[in-house]
Amino acid sequence: SQTKVEKHKDITIEISATGALAFDNVLVAKDELESRIKKLPADTSFLVRADRATPFQNFVDVADLLKRFNFSKVAIQTQSVSR
Repeated sequence: SQTKVEKHKDITIEISATGALAFDNVLVAKDELESRIKKLPADTSFLVRADRATPFQNFVDVADLLKRFNFSKVAIQTQSVSR
């Protein structure tokens, strides 16, 4: 019998240079981001994209939020500043 392979999509969290947050391409406030991620199963995969120019604390706040809800499948991608 064939094994069905389930294609799993990462949830994307983007942090702009100004600190704005987007959850899967939808702008959200920090408290709304928390509300959305706490409903997800602990094995959810995340891709966190942060602009190089964003203050480091904005990244730390998102990382702490993911850690608080025990998410361990987290990849990080930085975006260079537009020239």
